[in-house]
Amino acid sequence: MEQILRTALFAAPATLGVLFGLTDGAIADPASSLETLEEIQRLDNQSQAQFTGASQFRDVSPGDWAFQALDDLVQRYDCLKGYPDGTFRGNRALSRYEFAAGLNACLQQMERVLAEATADLATREDLEALRRLLQEFEAELATLGTRVDNLEGRVTFLEDHQFSTTTKLNGEVVASLDAATGDRAKIYGFDDLDYVELGLLNNTLRTDALARVVDRNRMLGLFEGQGVVDSTSMATYLGANAAAGTTFLSDLDAIHSAGNATATNFGTDRDTNVGLGYRLRLNFDTSFFGQDRLRTRLQARNLQNISQLGTGTPNVDPNLYGDSNNNVQLSKLWYRFPVNDKVRLHIAARGILIDEILDAGTTSPYAYGNLPLGLAYNQQFYDTFADGNAAIGANIRFNDLLRLDMGYFAVDAPDASLGLFSGEYYLPVQLSFDFSDDLKLAVGYGHGFAPGGARTDGNVSIAETASVLGKSPFLWVNDAGNIRESATTINTWHLSASWDVAESVNLSTFVGYTNAVAESGVRVGDTADLWTWAFNLGFPDLLKEGDVVTASFGQLPSLTRAGAFGSSVAGPSDRDATYLASLEYRFPLTDKIQVAPGAYAVFNPNGNSNNDTIFVGMLRTVLSF
Repeated sequence: MEQILRTALFAAPATLGVLFGLTDGAIADPASSLETLEEIQRLDNQSQAQFTGASQFRDVSPGDWAFQALDDLVQRYDCLKGYPDGTFRGNRALSRYEFAAGLNACLQQMERVLAEATADLATREDLEALRRLLQEFEAELATLGTRVDNLEGRVTFLEDHQFSTTTKLNGEVVASLDAATGDRAKIYGFDDLDYVELGLLNNTLRTDALARVVDRNRMLGLFEGQGVVDSTSMATYLGANAAAGTTFLSDLDAIHSAGNATATNFGTDRDTNVGLGYRLRLNFDTSFFGQDRLRTRLQARNLQNISQLGTGTPNVDPNLYGDSNNNVQLSKLWYRFPVNDKVRLHIAARGILIDEILDAGTTSPYAYGNLPLGLAYNQQFYDTFADGNAAIGANIRFNDLLRLDMGYFAVDAPDASLGLFSGEYYLPVQLSFDFSDDLKLAVGYGHGFAPGGARTDGNVSIAETASVLGKSPFLWVNDAGNIRESATTINTWHLSASWDVAESVNLSTFVGYTNAVAESGVRVGDTADLWTWAFNLGFPDLLKEGDVVTASFGQLPSLTRAGAFGSSVAGPSDRDATYLASLEYRFPLTDKIQVAPGAYAVFNPNGNSNNDTIFVGMLRTVLSF
């Protein structure tokens, strides 16, 4: 504003100079002046273009004493025109009318420029209103100033005492109250008669009873290496190897339940117990350039597996379980970083889960956090060999539709003699399709290997919630009667999908198939098939924002066949498929506390319809900070 006024004042004398000074004659009479003015207006209307400066006039040169003033008027305000022949005729006489017309044109142009420049500036009325508001809110403004000063002090304190400039600390506490009802699940198709016949009297093995049970339950294949082909040869073997028979029963019972590791407890019914456990995690998330993350996790927990409450089967395993005997452990060391806006890499030295590199949650958006583990996602694909160990992986986003996830997981990476590629490993690949915000689909394939050994060591675990047989299908008995498991290779196929049927209704599903091959021991070359599937319904924001009701039903990983095709002594398999049904409600108490009451049931536990249905009730609370 000030600059414009100053320009106008400076221009005024120049204007007068141009209007008055470019003449040496007297003021003309009114009549002649009027004729001249009309001529100027006529010529001005015929002008074809504006001049950009005084230099455009043929009869004006930079040496003229008024050149600068004329140049400024023409360029800045465009209020003086020349004649059609390109001349200005600055030395001709100027009448009072001509002066008034020229001055008026320049003043009008100046007013227009001033109006445009000051259109957004405050008026006197605006200033008065602002002054009145300042007086009315004087106390509030003073309070606000004090609060700003306090805030600056707190920010300074936090900067001086912050945990780290590159690391964020966050944590989670999970508390779970669990109860299970139902008799202890028997294995290998055993019924009550089998348990009676397997009873021991004064620790003396009843070889005839054991031979009948082994034959009746298709377990002759376990003794293939001992020359057993039928119940008669089985009885003969046991008669000559009573100690081996006792050892076999002891191992069988140890596999059946870690809480009953001797043959004398075989067949013991479970007690009804209630378990209360916790899991505490502290995550240290470090970033070096903003888009990467190094996660270091400390963890202590005693969330007991419900099978340890005496249920006798891993079919009932809950989600989020695990036990460190209350000891603080380094449970995760994992670094991920972007290569570009399409590719992200993962390097983990410890504790990385398969579903942390491969996206399992997109096609299981609400079942992913279920109370039971069995239906959270495809166990045969996401919870199998080498899960929770060292890994390398990549996520590749080709476009909005297509994404590729892949990983290599290894159990024995810290062992220099085995490294990444010689021990237990798993190599999964998953292709995800985001057809829309409402429809997602994923297909996957995984290949893995696990070494054999004593079955009681649990080296082979094809699926965490499979039956006792499904975890390790290639069992056999050595000369001492110990149950061994063959080294195993698996090839797993996976398909999952999620569909938002309505705003508050989601349907997700998965199906998985695994083909396993025995790579060592007397069962080398045998094959096995495992199947699993599930349907999950989710009802988000049903009663309040952030809550979800989930209802799920599906078949847990079930061993449908194990052995060489056509063999009369094929290894045992699950006699019946095991099913799980669950219903739960997860809701937030606050933005940091979530509560999840629920219940689920396992039908035909351990693949054995002779077993009672197991019912589990849970109340889980999750606190985040």
